[in-house]
Amino acid sequence: MTQVNKMTGVLIFIIGMLSCQSNNNSTDSTQNSAGTVSSVNFSLSAEQLKSLKIELTSPEKVNIQAEKTLNGMVNIDPRSAMEIHVPYAGYLKKMTVLDGQTVTAGQTIGVVENPYFLEVQRDFLQSRIELKKSQSEYERFQKLWSSKSISEKEWIDAQSSYEMIQVKHQSLKQLLTSFNIQTDKLQAGNLSAQVPLISPISGIITESNVNNGKFYQPEERIAKVINFSSAFLELTAFERDKNAIQLGQGLIASEIDHPEQKLNARVTQIDPSINSDGSFKVIAQLQSSGSNLKKGMHVQAKISGTVETVFSLNKSSLVGTPDQPQLIKQVAENEFLLISIILIKEDGDRIYFQFKGSPMEENKSETNGNKFVSDGAYDIYMEMLKE
Repeated sequence: MTQVNKMTGVLIFIIGMLSCQSNNNSTDSTQNSAGTVSSVNFSLSAEQLKSLKIELTSPEKVNIQAEKTLNGMVNIDPRSAMEIHVPYAGYLKKMTVLDGQTVTAGQTIGVVENPYFLEVQRDFLQSRIELKKSQSEYERFQKLWSSKSISEKEWIDAQSSYEMIQVKHQSLKQLLTSFNIQTDKLQAGNLSAQVPLISPISGIITESNVNNGKFYQPEERIAKVINFSSAFLELTAFERDKNAIQLGQGLIASEIDHPEQKLNARVTQIDPSINSDGSFKVIAQLQSSGSNLKKGMHVQAKISGTVETVFSLNKSSLVGTPDQPQLIKQVAENEFLLISIILIKEDGDRIYFQFKGSPMEENKSETNGNKFVSDGAYDIYMEMLKE
C-alpha cells in the first residue's frame, strides 16, 4: 500500500505541473514589452460599456489622390566620376579651381613640378634625333640588301638597331603624353620641369585635397570631378506601393536637411523583385542638378497624382503607435479586437488606410458588416493597456 500511495502522489504532482503549464500558456497577454497591445480579444463589462460612451462605424471605401513618399540617396554613374591625381610624383605649384567650380574635359586646372619631367623631355628630343639618323641608315641598308651588296647578318643588325630606337622613342612619347605634354610641339627651346594638371572629364570639382607646394604621390587624390548630368536617385519603395509607381512617372525630391531645394526626376527603372522586408528599388533619372549635389546625399522624393482605393474612418478611430497604427474592431457586443493597418495619410478629421498584410480584395472581408470603434477608441485602448 505504501508503494501504491507513493506512485499515486507522483502522478498527482505531474498532473498538477502540467495543469499549471497549460494555464500559463493559455493566458492571453494584451501588452508587450514596447507598451503596445497585442492582437487579442478584450472584453468590457456592462458598466464599462455604459461609462465609455462608445460609438461604432464601418470603414468607407474611397478613391484618393495618393502621394507616395520614398527615401533614398543620390548616386552617380561610375563613368561620370573621376579622381584627379598628379601624373607623376611632384610638387603641386598651384591649383586654379576650387570645390563647386565647373570644368571641362581637357581643361588645365593646376601645375605640377618635378625635374624628372625635364629629364624625360630631353631624352625624348635626343631619341627623336637618333630616330631620324637611324631611319636614314636603315633606308641605306635596305637598298644595299636589295642589291645583295651586304650580308644577311648586316641587314638584320640594321633592322634591329632601327627597331630598338623606334621602341625607345615611342615609349618616351607615351610617357610624355601621360604627363599631359604635347610631344609634337616640344622643342629644345620650350622644355620645362612643370607640367599641366588636366581635368579628365567635364563636371564639377568636389572633395578637394589641395595644398599648394606639397609634394604629391600619384596615389594621392587631389580632387574629384563629377558630371552630375548622369546623376540618379536610388529610392526605396514598399510592396503596397508597387502598383502606384510606374515608369516615366515624374517626382520631386529634396535633400532631407534642405527641403526647400527641389530636384526634378523621372522614374526610369523599377526592380521587379521584392526583398524580405517588402521593399524594392526605384531608379529615377535627375532632370535638374546643381553644385549642391553630392554622391550619397540622402533625399526624400514625393510621387503624386496616383489614384488609390483605400478605406476611411474618423481620426478618432486611430489607436496604437506611429510605428504600429491600429483600429479596434467589435467582435461581439462587449468583446473587441485590435487590427493592424497601413496608414496611408491623415486629412483633417479623417484617416485613410489599408488593412495590414492583405491585398485590397481581401480587405473587403474586414468591412462587410463589421464595426469599428469610432468615438471612445482611445478609452478602450487605455483599458487594454491596463490588463
